Amino acid sequence: DTLVDFIDHCQSPVEAKSDQGSFASVLAGKLHPSGLYECTACGLHFRWPSPDPVELESLYRALPANNWRTDEHEPLSWKLAQEFLLTNLQTISNPTVLDIGAFTGGFLTSLPSDWVKYAIEPSQAACVELESKGIRLLESRLENLQGTDMQARFDVITMLDVLEHLTNPTESIELLKKCLRPNGLLLI
Repeated sequence: DTLVDFIDHCQSPVEAKSDQGSFASVLAGKLHPSGLYECTACGLHFRWPSPDPVELESLYRALPANNWRTDEHEPLSWKLAQEFLLTNLQTISNPTVLDIGAFTGGFLTSLPSDWVKYAIEPSQAACVELESKGIRLLESRLENLQGTDMQARFDVITMLDVLEHLTNPTESIELLKKCLRPNGLLLI
């Protein structure tokens, strides 16, 4: 597994990026040396080589709830997703929404209060905040949904700024598709 193999698989040019001194680079440095890259076709940022999944999970579980706080400054992806959902779910009464990597629930709390909100989040500290906001915590890891009664349960599943953190994105997306109700929406 080399960056060359990844580029061959993606078939799009990638460009090295600098995140020297950022919180993400400090976290990544605690795991093992890696570089930050961006796909020039789709803009996806990713680390290469990928961190070890066991080390990464341990790191995420220990994250304090004050990291990556974006509640006050919604990212553009959140604004676009919110607008899309408000427009496309008008006919559904009390839609069920699952947010993967919800952290402290900033995106979910931006949605109408009558929507039924669920989260998957590895950070134990962030889970405390989710529960205090009335957001139901399902699991700490997406993979833990495998074999549960979650099939055809959600009108919407969001995975905003999370895909690049997954060790097997294709398998994860297939699992999430099974969790959607007929005509459900998966927003990535």
